[in-house]
Amino acid sequence: MLDLAPEVLSIIPEPGSIPYVLDEQLSSYTPDYLVLLRNDSRCLIEVKYAKEAAQPDNKRRHDVITRLVEQAGGLFAVLTENTLTQPGLRANLPLLEQYRFNLITTDARSWIATNLGQHPQSFSTVANVLGRGTVLAAIAQGLIRTDIRRMPIDSQSPLWRA
Repeated sequence: MLDLAPEVLSIIPEPGSIPYVLDEQLSSYTPDYLVLLRNDSRCLIEVKYAKEAAQPDNKRRHDVITRLVEQAGGLFAVLTENTLTQPGLRANLPLLEQYRFNLITTDARSWIATNLGQHPQSFSTVANVLGRGTVLAAIAQGLIRTDIRRMPIDSQSPLWRA
């Protein structure tokens, strides 16, 4: 999911530990991922099963970590299977992964830059010009944006230049 997000520049697994105090006890937290974003923001991500994330001790710990990260100007998120198994993501991630490394021609890049500005166009309209594979590659590589979370990509999915 993060590999396909156009906002993401870099993903660093288990980047280090953060000391924190909870119940007057010094502890250490190691996030699962540090994500560097295009807008120079940083986001720490924890991946947990929803049942585990909902446990009171974990919620309290995540609240403390959230405050520390936000004070440092960053973002903190806990992703669960509820996030990662949304119908759109389940359908779109494997599809986009197939096209992620396809080459996109200079002509296709130019067309995207010129024609996908302020107003979205449907997937089918853009695919008629560039080809389905090129459009999927452009989405996977962050040149074109669409909502891949809620619904599977279809012919009516609105597309914008990223």
